[in-house]
Amino acid sequence: MRRIGVFLMAAALLGSTTAYAGTFGALSQCEAALKKATSWHVHMRMADGKTLTMDYAAPHRWRIVPAPGITEVIIGSTVYMDMAGHVMQLPAAYGAKIARTVRIHMFDAATLAQVRRSVRDLGVQTLDGKPVHVFRYVANGQTETWYVGAHDLPVRAVIHDAKGTEVLRYSRYDVPVSIQPPAG
Repeated sequence: MRRIGVFLMAAALLGSTTAYAGTFGALSQCEAALKKATSWHVHMRMADGKTLTMDYAAPHRWRIVPAPGITEVIIGSTVYMDMAGHVMQLPAAYGAKIARTVRIHMFDAATLAQVRRSVRDLGVQTLDGKPVHVFRYVANGQTETWYVGAHDLPVRAVIHDAKGTEVLRYSRYDVPVSIQPPAG
């Protein structure tokens, strides 16, 4: 009887490890699909109520509008800032820092183990009338919920931390977008 109990416990552990690897694998497919996309758009509502928009064009071009009248354009590690028509190129060190923070990784190597341990599959739900697969995990003190739509691409991310909740809405996948240095 004890052997059967040990066998059942081992089978349960093996089964949960397989499900665990499967859930993390499904979330990793989302990250891979996001990296593969040639372009996309994000609208972000921050915890303080402010909004930010961001456009991405492969391989390393970003346009970020953090506030009305301010646009940052990142090409590789070069950053241009346009503040109400006054254009400046920011120092290389600042550009490299921004380029590292604006990335296409949902989680970096430092948080990978934490994400693997905490990721949960919340199943298929409906968002804006469309089916999405929902995943939740904890990384760096933040609880993140990802709503993954067609082609394994995220359509929404909700991030909760001590400061509040941020909501990111992803759209316009693989729609051509031109991101050029601002004139001036």
